[in-house]
Amino acid sequence: MNRWFCASVLCLIMGVWQPVASRAQAPPTDDFSVKVRDLAERFARIIAKKEGGTVIVRKFEPSTGTDGSVAPRIREQMLAELKRLQVAVVDKEPFAFEMKGDYQKVVIKTNGNSLLTVKLTGRLFQGTENLGEKVTTLVVGPESVSTMMGLNTSLDGLLTEADQLKAVFDASRPASDGGSGFVLDGTRLSKRADSRYAVEVLVKSGNSYQAQPLTSVRDNPFVDLAIDARYAIRLINRSSVAAAVDLRIDGVSSFRFSDTGSEFWIIEPNSSVDVLGWHRSNEKTTEFRVVSNFQESAAFQVNLSENETGLITAAFRAAWEPNTAAPADEPGLVAENGARQRKATGFGDDVTFQTRQVNLIIGAPRDILSVRYDRK
Repeated sequence: MNRWFCASVLCLIMGVWQPVASRAQAPPTDDFSVKVRDLAERFARIIAKKEGGTVIVRKFEPSTGTDGSVAPRIREQMLAELKRLQVAVVDKEPFAFEMKGDYQKVVIKTNGNSLLTVKLTGRLFQGTENLGEKVTTLVVGPESVSTMMGLNTSLDGLLTEADQLKAVFDASRPASDGGSGFVLDGTRLSKRADSRYAVEVLVKSGNSYQAQPLTSVRDNPFVDLAIDARYAIRLINRSSVAAAVDLRIDGVSSFRFSDTGSEFWIIEPNSSVDVLGWHRSNEKTTEFRVVSNFQESAAFQVNLSENETGLITAAFRAAWEPNTAAPADEPGLVAENGARQRKATGFGDDVTFQTRQVNLIIGAPRDILSVRYDRK
């Protein structure tokens, strides 16, 4: 299965050439995007049978016992697919149809093995009437499930989908129950001691940033961030190939508010990049800031619910120049609510942060690393 795509990427300039981000040009190939497209097409057919009309897309919330921050990604992907299908989408009243849904982790047994999957369910309403139109699909792709559930997973070096699916299931179990766990080295999180990728969380103090200690809380990496703290994410690439990183805060892409259309930060081989905040343009970034008022958060702006905040996720991939050979180990080469105060990330000050666009090929996910900063 070939999972490469060509991307327009963003490169950060800090004296030397450092990071990159991207906007995919090809049709979706990850299982999450494929399954949301399927849901959208099925809903479009239902709406057409009802003689059409405007549609508003509400939240897709996690069901009880499901931990993740993928709601904004589901909604944004659904909006994009409905617009592609020329369905009339609106963001306020009046509307003819209302769409909402949920997602739930589901463990299934196949050939004697346990697989972690995510069930997506969408429901369609007409006014206040529930049309009884419920559409479901199952996301099984290893990179999609890992990202949706905020797991610490390494797919690096696993060339078959069977091995990758096993790695995802193992990552969902606590280490005390035979799970694969993760490695905390003071301020640094990686999947294994010899992993090629790692992350750190840094808090602003004066004009500098200090890496914060990480601990394990309920079998999840945790960083203690104070309300109003300005923080940054250090993305570390210890490999000999450039890395492309999809960085999400509370499920919201760090490029969600950017005018560049980029999606990935690119880190040069054997180097790191400190992402200071929400990318706005090639000249400006708005600091990540911890807030207690949910209406000040980025999650609120993209219609996310309050119980899905407090999660930082970085998904690492290899990246290389177009018309050059892919890395020899690239997987695509092988076929196969309480009253307690909650935390979310909002917006600090705008800071100068110069970037530029470049073009690279982005490979399959290798490591997905997640840090929680709110004790659920």
